[in-house]
Order: sequence, then C-alpha cells, then structure tokens
Amino acid sequence: MDLPTLITILNTRVDELSRSGCFCGFTPVLAPYRETKKLIQACGHDTSELESAINAADQALTQLELTRDKVACRFKADGVCFTVDESKRKEIEMARLQ
Repeated sequence: MDLPTLITILNTRVDELSRSGCFCGFTPVLAPYRETKKLIQACGHDTSELESAINAADQALTQLELTRDKVACRFKADGVCFTVDESKRKEIEMARLQ
C-alpha cells in the first residue's frame, strides 16, 4: 500500500471518528444522570453534589471533544509522522524467519 492511499484511509477514519461524537453530542450520555437529579430533586432532596458532578462531566466531555478536534486537525495538516528504519525492519523479518 502506498503512502498517499494510507494517508487517505487514515484521514477518512479520523473524520468518521470525529463525526461520531458530534452527531448526537454528549447529551445522551449525561441524560440519565440529569433525569435522576430531577427526580430526586422533585422529591425534596438536595442534589447539589450530583449537579456539580454532572456539570464537571459536561465540561470535561466538551474539553475532550475540543481537544480531539484540535489534534485531528493537526494530524490532517501534518500527515503521517513515522519513518521506517529499513535495517530494523530487516532485522525483525530475519528474526521471524528463524
């Protein structure tokens, strides 16, 4: 497989993974916790600790999504950053044959 084909495949996969989080967002992930908070709060209980944890998780997930997008853009701009050490590759191949 040539390098341009590999880069196209990797960029396509990065795009697919980026869209998977953006399509529905993180609302479905946190929805059960928000519903639990509402139910318990409606029954007169203090939910400030749960609300604080939900807010922290929401902020962390937002930061995770922003960071992933930034890293994906950098990957697409910089391309593949690995090289093959031919002597090491031959050494590994020889070891496999023995």
